[in-house]
Amino acid sequence: MIRIVGLSATLPNYLEVAQFLRVNAETGLFFFDSSYRPVPLAQQYIGISEQNFVARNELLNEICYKKVVDSLRQGHQAMVFVHSRKDTVKTAEKLVELARKYEGLELFKNDAHPQFSLIKKEVVKSRNKDLVQLFDFGVGVHHAGMLRSDRGLTEKLFSDGILRVLVCTATLAWGVNLPAHTVVIKADSESVRSCPPIMAELLAIKTGLRFFKESGWSSRGRLILEPIVLDKNVVVRHIQRCLNWEADELAKLGIGTLFLLPMSDEIPFSFSSVMKGVFNEISPYNFFLDGLGTQLYDPKAGGWRDLGMLDIFGRAGRPQFDKSGEGIIITSHDKLAYYLRLLTSQLPIESQFISSLKDNLNAEVALGTVTNVKEACAWLGYTYLFIRMRLNPLAYGIGWDEIVRLKMNDFPFRANKVIADPSLSLKQRSLIIDAARSLDKAKMMRFDEKSGNFYCTELGRIASHFYIQYSSVETYNEMLRRHMNDSEVIEMVAHSSEFENIVVREEEQNELEMLARTSCPLEVRGGPSNKYGKISILIQLYISRGSIDSFSLVSDAAYISASLARIMRALFEICLRKGWCEMTLFMLEYCKAVDRQIWPHQHPLRQFDKDLSLEILRKLEERGADLDRLHEMEEKDIGALIRYAPGGRLVKQYLGYFPWIQLSATVSPITRTVLKVDLLISSDFIWKDRFHGAAQRWWILVEDTENDHIYHSELFTLTKKMARAEPQKLSFTIPIFEPHPPQYYIRAVSDSWLYAEAFYTISFQKLKLPEDRTTHTELLDLKPLPVTSLGNSTYESLYSFSHFNPIQTQIFHVLYHTDNNVLLGAPTGSGKTISAELAMLHLFNTQPDMKVIYIAPLKAIVRERMHDWRKRLVSQLGKEMVEMTGDYTPDLMSLLSADIIISTPEKWDGISRNWHSRSYVTKVGLIILDEIHLLGADRGPILEL
Repeated sequence: MIRIVGLSATLPNYLEVAQFLRVNAETGLFFFDSSYRPVPLAQQYIGISEQNFVARNELLNEICYKKVVDSLRQGHQAMVFVHSRKDTVKTAEKLVELARKYEGLELFKNDAHPQFSLIKKEVVKSRNKDLVQLFDFGVGVHHAGMLRSDRGLTEKLFSDGILRVLVCTATLAWGVNLPAHTVVIKADSESVRSCPPIMAELLAIKTGLRFFKESGWSSRGRLILEPIVLDKNVVVRHIQRCLNWEADELAKLGIGTLFLLPMSDEIPFSFSSVMKGVFNEISPYNFFLDGLGTQLYDPKAGGWRDLGMLDIFGRAGRPQFDKSGEGIIITSHDKLAYYLRLLTSQLPIESQFISSLKDNLNAEVALGTVTNVKEACAWLGYTYLFIRMRLNPLAYGIGWDEIVRLKMNDFPFRANKVIADPSLSLKQRSLIIDAARSLDKAKMMRFDEKSGNFYCTELGRIASHFYIQYSSVETYNEMLRRHMNDSEVIEMVAHSSEFENIVVREEEQNELEMLARTSCPLEVRGGPSNKYGKISILIQLYISRGSIDSFSLVSDAAYISASLARIMRALFEICLRKGWCEMTLFMLEYCKAVDRQIWPHQHPLRQFDKDLSLEILRKLEERGADLDRLHEMEEKDIGALIRYAPGGRLVKQYLGYFPWIQLSATVSPITRTVLKVDLLISSDFIWKDRFHGAAQRWWILVEDTENDHIYHSELFTLTKKMARAEPQKLSFTIPIFEPHPPQYYIRAVSDSWLYAEAFYTISFQKLKLPEDRTTHTELLDLKPLPVTSLGNSTYESLYSFSHFNPIQTQIFHVLYHTDNNVLLGAPTGSGKTISAELAMLHLFNTQPDMKVIYIAPLKAIVRERMHDWRKRLVSQLGKEMVEMTGDYTPDLMSLLSADIIISTPEKWDGISRNWHSRSYVTKVGLIILDEIHLLGADRGPILEL
């Protein structure tokens, strides 16, 4: 049983969350409202009704400054939350400017702190110029675009009280426990972002709107726009040239900065709801179109969302830091009622599970916990989504017609409402079936609609194991091919939905163009102004270990690198399961390139770049000295090659650490279509824990290069102990087809080291296969032989059945009436043990003084035989029987008097040596070898002896 304890801030619909967590509302639910808050929180709501844009921004900054100064005068710290990264610096600079104007800089500064000079030395080392400049005024900035080290430094400075004011984005409220006495949520000083020209053109065609350029401001604070006339044919032709909205051609339009607004001569600055709907439909950008900073456009949500006020106000007045707190919201006047309701009554928490239903259903199917529609509906019934769907169905796209139907009475024009689907079982089933159909279409599972059963596929297992989203799998199904070049692979990875949040920013274009020229060895499809081109540049930059100046690019690069290795591994597994030779090796190469941050075309010894200087590695690459050539060269020759004599010994030393293995194999045909391969793997390098760790993993692949197919793959783990021991043996079977290919290749490829691989060729030119048809004994249609055929009532009483089975009937004469050697090959359960007993009974009849030796490979089989025969042969026939295994070693008298000896191969091998002088060995008249097929296994040589 798993115990669940849920912790949260104040929840409006806590009863539903408790129901979801299976909490007993009487004994396990504890809900304390804000009246129990240990630190009282004063809340202020300020609405600005000023219409003039410039005046409104000035008023906004003035109010924000006054609230911050009031807090500083009381000896407290203050946080100012803004909506964008840019606005953090702008707001901080504005606060400093107003402090100079009103002579209040001394309130911000904290240079009297005893550690101020020491900490300033640490701050000056930062590459963030804004952070360094603002530090002198006791003001800091914090947002996700900053380096992790700079964010950590800012958090530490504010926590220690050296920074008095911190201007930040909402990400600080969501991820860091950094409180302040006063929290101000400030509106944006930027009113609009310019629309890219190609986006404007698309909108013009799609909506029939006209273009305008800025021509000035009216006395009433309205933007005066001048119409621009565009040739529609030019626009259409330009769109046709562009692959997507962010194509390279944007800069060539020459239209300048455009504002797209409804047709009018004098347009109010705030946009209409119609325009929001247009942007919601086709915009790939994060537009901020509201006049104030309490709303953001969210492309994932497909609409406009408000800032997380609850999380932000939670920063004000934490118990362990302060005795009181103050939260201030500055927003437009029409939004005041909404935020009052949000922070007092609070809106209920809705489920977001539908957006990831496909991925979660696939994970359950891959685990085997859900196998059909019925089980999936039951699984969905345990989710918070199901609870909220029943209480608020309209929020989840469930219309009233699905919930309520009208039942007509006998009287006309009268009807009663009847709940059509109170448990929403039909909606549950619809959601599951839609998700299952989508997964089936993406080949992530097989969905049998007639039976409702789910069957997991390899693609679904890979997606579940590597947390690959359903939409990414759809992309790979469309773009992944048997043969691809480097640029195509990088472009495909860039289209992964894991990177859908990456956006193109105008201020990054110059640096992206420079990075594309200097740090990207591969073609960047679409260019830096394209979203996928930007991702391709950052992927190549990560492998190249390039440096970035822009902090927003640093953040995006870190976000991409966090998922890149996982995606590459998933693509490798997909190619491996498809059996594609070339693409499997290609993707494994790129997996290692991402892990090592080394390009496949660079020198393999770069994997020792912490020990070998970059100058040595560069010279090896310039001279084209590959590993094979370096192995053949002497130390002095290598030193002469790189023109650095001591470097020759160093290169030779690290060549010994590079993991090499040797392969050898023997092939044994089992049938004309199945071969057994015994592969010997021996290591040929110096094991060093620093480089190789506890174990090295190698992929063993059997390839048919003519048909570009992999017939066998397995992951072999080579440990340090195994590397120093005898060669390791792997046995497996592979198929062979007619007409026979010239050869197969066995390839061993390191899972972590670039260029560490070995291969062995299996030639079929001299391979002798069995005949087309293997001769089997035909099972005759004979009348079952009765047990009375034994002709001995004592023997007959040994068996509880009346007739022998067909196999025993057919071989009865040879076993019971002759002394011929017999090999009996038959399936399990066909009566082979009773057949052996027939041969024993024949020996008891003809040579009662001779002994029977029964050899079984396992102790468990020996004990089973002892238990069975002790009941029948010993007690009813009066025979003596002894067991001879590692646990039991009978004395000489027991062996001499025994009629039946049951032994393992090793024990019998030990006592049968020097058999001429041992009478109990010379008196053996019958040897029964059970499990004779083990001749081909490791214990085969003992059986042969």
